[in-house]
Amino acid sequence: MVASNGVGKTSFVEAARWALFGSHLRSSPARGRSERTSATVELLLPDSSVLTATRVWDPRKTKPIHQLSLTRDGHAIQEQDWQALCSELFGCSPDLLERLTMPTFGAAVPSSLGLHEHLSALYGVDDLGTASARLSAELRRVAKDIAALKNANAVKAGEFDALQARVDASAEHLAKTKAAVERAERQLDQARLRDEQLERTAARLRERDQIHAAHDQLLQRLVELLGEPLTPESVAEVLDQRARSAQSNLEALRLELQLVARRRQDIERDLAGLDAATDECPTCRRPLDDDTREHAHALWRTELTALEEREEAGRQAEPHAVERVAALEQARRELAGIAQRASSLDPPPADADEFVAPPTPEATQAYRAAAEADALARDAHQRAQAALDEARAADESMRRLEGLFALEGRLEIAKNAAE
Repeated sequence: MVASNGVGKTSFVEAARWALFGSHLRSSPARGRSERTSATVELLLPDSSVLTATRVWDPRKTKPIHQLSLTRDGHAIQEQDWQALCSELFGCSPDLLERLTMPTFGAAVPSSLGLHEHLSALYGVDDLGTASARLSAELRRVAKDIAALKNANAVKAGEFDALQARVDASAEHLAKTKAAVERAERQLDQARLRDEQLERTAARLRERDQIHAAHDQLLQRLVELLGEPLTPESVAEVLDQRARSAQSNLEALRLELQLVARRRQDIERDLAGLDAATDECPTCRRPLDDDTREHAHALWRTELTALEEREEAGRQAEPHAVERVAALEQARRELAGIAQRASSLDPPPADADEFVAPPTPEATQAYRAAAEADALARDAHQRAQAALDEARAADESMRRLEGLFALEGRLEIAKNAAE
C-alpha cells in the first residue's frame, strides 16, 4: 500500500486488523460525534472460500462493546469456528496469524541488518538460520530412525503372499463345507418329508378304519331297527324311504287321534242334548220316546267305547312312532356324517419310496457332522482373514509412523528453537 503521509494507510490497516482479529486500538474507532461505527473485511481463504468479518463499536452501552459477526460463503459461523478454521487452513491461531500478517504499530522496522535479521528480531527468533539447520538435522535423524524401525517391523511381501494364500485356501474349503451342509440339509428335508408322508398315510388309514367301523355299527343297528337285510350300497336309499314312511305314519296317527277326539266331543255333545230334549230328537228332529232315547244311548255308548279303544291304542302307539322317527333321523344324520368324513379324507399321498434320502436319524447325523465341519472351516477362514487384516494394519501403522515421528521431530525442534 503506497500513499502520502497522513491519508490513512495505518488507520486502514488498523481497521482491517481490528475487524478481523479484534486487536487493541490506540483510540476509539468512532470519529467525530458518531455513536456507533463498524468495519467489514472480506478475506479470501486458501480453500477459495470467503470469510466476511464485521465488527461493530457501540459506545452507547454502560461499557462500550465490540460486536462481531462472521460468515463463510454467506453462512454464519461462530468465533470459535473461525479459530478452528484458522488452525486448519493456516496452521496457527488467529493471534499468531495477526502477528505474522499485520504487525502492530511501533514494531521494529527493516534496517541495515537485512531482511533475514529483521525477521528474526521481529518474530522473536534471534538465530533463524541455526534453528533451521538444527531442524533439518533432527528431521534427517528421525527419518533414519523411522526407516530403520519400519524395515525391522513391517511385514515382508512374501509373508503377505503366504497369508493371502492361507485365506484363499480357507475360503475354498469353506465353500466346499457350505455346499456339503446344503446337500445334507436337502437330504434331511427329504427324510423329514418322507416321515411326514408316512405319518399322514398312517393317520388316513386309521381314519378310514374308524369310518368303516362306524358304518358297520350303524348298518347293524338299522338291520335290527328295520328288521330287514341291508347292504352298504342300499342302506342310504332304504333309510330315506323308511324314515319318510315312519314320519308319514306318525302324522297319520296324530291326525287319527285328533279325529277321534273330535268325534267323541260330538257324541258327548249329542248325548247331552238328547238327555235335555223332551219332545223330539235334537239331531234328527223325530219324536222321542223312551225306546228311541234308550236305543240312541246304546248306539252312542257303543261308538264311544270303540273311540276310546282307538284313542288308547293310538296314544300307546304314538311314543313308539315318535321314537322310531327319531331313531331313523338320527341314523340318517350319522350316515351323512360318515359320508362326509369319508369324502374329506385326503387323497393317498405319494409313495414314500419316491423320496431319495437316508433314514431320518442317519440324515440328521450327517447334517450335524457337515454343520460342525462348516463351523470349523468358517472359524479357520475368519482367523486367517483376521491374521491378514492384522498384518496389513500393522504394516499400514508402521507406514503412518513415519509421518507421525517426522511431525513430532519438527515440533520438538521448533520448540527448542523458540526457547
